[in-house]
Parts: sequence; structure tokens; C-alpha cells
Amino acid sequence: MTWKWIVGPAAGGYTDELTEARGRKATFRLTEPSTTSCSIDGRHEQARLIDELSTDLHVLRDGKQLLRARVGSTTDDGDDTSHAVAVNAFDYRELLRRRLLYADSTLMYAGADQADIVWALVSDTQARTGGHLGIARGRGTSTGRRRDRTYEPGNSIGSRIDELAAVIDGFDWDVLPTTPSALSLDVFYPQRGTDRGEVLDYGRAVARFQRTVDPREYANAGRYSGGEGTTAVTREAPDLASRAEGRWDTQQGDTDLTQQAALAERADSLAVTARTLTPSYTLALADGWWQGPDHVWLGDTCRVVIHSGRLAVDTALRVVELTADVDESGEERISVTLGAPPLSAVRRQREQASRLTTLERR
Repeated sequence: MTWKWIVGPAAGGYTDELTEARGRKATFRLTEPSTTSCSIDGRHEQARLIDELSTDLHVLRDGKQLLRARVGSTTDDGDDTSHAVAVNAFDYRELLRRRLLYADSTLMYAGADQADIVWALVSDTQARTGGHLGIARGRGTSTGRRRDRTYEPGNSIGSRIDELAAVIDGFDWDVLPTTPSALSLDVFYPQRGTDRGEVLDYGRAVARFQRTVDPREYANAGRYSGGEGTTAVTREAPDLASRAEGRWDTQQGDTDLTQQAALAERADSLAVTARTLTPSYTLALADGWWQGPDHVWLGDTCRVVIHSGRLAVDTALRVVELTADVDESGEERISVTLGAPPLSAVRRQREQASRLTTLERR
């Protein structure tokens, strides 16, 4: 098992392996952008290969490229004896969140396959000056599910794809490297991953577990509002009167949803997701158990078995996140998260920024 972090220009291709990188970490996510990070001696020649926003990091395991990510934030920390550079990079789904629709974009889709809408949004930004990302259309060119959508100038392309994906009968999506220079826009319908029959049982495959239940995402009744011209809709769990926890309300809104049908689709999906209090299980896998992406990967369904104290867990859950920490000797430590995605501070900050952007645009 060999991991490599390789740098290359934003235009694509490899140049040099960061053999001096330390603290190498990659986190692969199902519904949120994947990220990678490392640190390096700022006075080493390899540190000169890293430029914010114009350098990509390519993460490979046993020669297979798992991630291509754009260098974003960096921190240089130095004194008269040392100089360390912390490097963080994000995948191309996050980059698409920084791309916008404009007044001359195609903003209205009627009865279009949801996969065609996704490709049209990405094609729009790639056709603009300096906008080409080398993304080609990959798997999932048709889902058979047709949608009506009207977008507004200033909408984030990545965020609109996320919204389109997160409805009932939606899809998973990703931008994946196929060569050192090429990327593929993949739409997974009805969802990514498969059931490989793997059992993640505490004491064998799992060395340590963390189970988290976050009621902040829970609601069994709610009001969902959209943009101008739409009417807010309400949804309640059909068994609300008999639920032991009683009533828990939520208000959610997206002013960029300007069609009543689109608002209803989004409300239906949010209501179904919110009314189930789904635990999140983060499992540190036993050394040497994970055999790579063909063994357990994003979207795959695994059986989680934990018998400890008050917990008597035996349930099938999907993998929503996988993190690889690689030490200086090349040894990997793998953890997987199944069930509810972790509610990260980054996600909350992004949602807040999205709300502020919407207000500024109007």
C-alpha cells in the first residue's frame, strides 16, 4: 500500500511528488466536497511548487488517483529556526460552488432530465472566459427523472446542483479524476455505491467507535418557503400525533427556489430526512482491514455491529465519509462515517454565507 501526494498546475497534469509532505490527510465525502491537507518545510524546494488557487494536489493510493483538489488556504508559520507551511485543498465540487450563473445563462428548464440540467450548468461556466476546468460528461447521462427549474443570475452552480440532487428521486454526484489532466462529471442514479456485504463489527473490523446523535437537524413538522412568487408549504409527519417526542418544528427557506413545484419537491425531501433521527457512526478501522476503494467506498452499504454498554447496534448504513491519515512512514489510519453526515462547522458557515449572498443579490 503506497500513498502519494503529487502537485500539478490547475490546467492539469502531474509535476512533482511531495515526498517531504507530513501530516498527510484526505477526507472523501459523499454529499459534501472532499478535501486534503498536508504540511511541508517552507524552506524546502518542494514548498515552492505550491501556489494558492493555481496548484492542484493529486492524491493516489497504489497508483490509483482518488482525488484532485485545488490548493486553497495556506498558513506559513516561521521563526529563525523553522518555517512550516500548512496546505489545504478542496475538490472540484467546491470549486463549482464558486462559479455563478449570469443573465445570459440558460436559466429556465422545463421537463428536462435532471442529469441534463447538471451538465448544462457545468457547461455554462466552462464556456466562459477562463472558466474551462477540463470536466467532461461521464456516467449518468440520463436518469429518467424530469424536472422544472428556474434559476436566477448570481446562483451558485455547485449549490444549485446540490439542491437538485437532494430531492426525492434525486441523485449523488461528483467530479472525479480519470487521468492526471482529465475530470469526469458523474451522476449516480438512483445513488452511488453498492452493498458489498461487508460487516463493520466493533472488536474485529472496528477498533474504536463514536456514535453521535444531533437533534439540531431533527423536525417532524415544518414550514418551507421559497422565492418571490411562491407560497410557503407545510409538512408534518403522518404519525405526528402518536410520536413519543411530541412536536418539533422547523422553518427552512431557499429564496432561489422560484417555482412552486421545485419548492414542493425540496420540502418533501427535507421533511422526510428531518423526521428520522439518524445517528452518525464514525468508526476507526482496524489496522490493515481496509483494502482500498474496491473494498469499501463512498455510498456503499455496510452492516454496522456494535455491542457495548447501552448500545446493541446491528443495522445497515451507507458510507458518507472516509478519512485517510497517512503518517511519515506511509502507514494509513482509516476511519469511516456511516449514517447521518457529520454536521461540520464548515457546512454551517457555507450555509450562512449562502444566505448572506442571497440577501446581497436582491
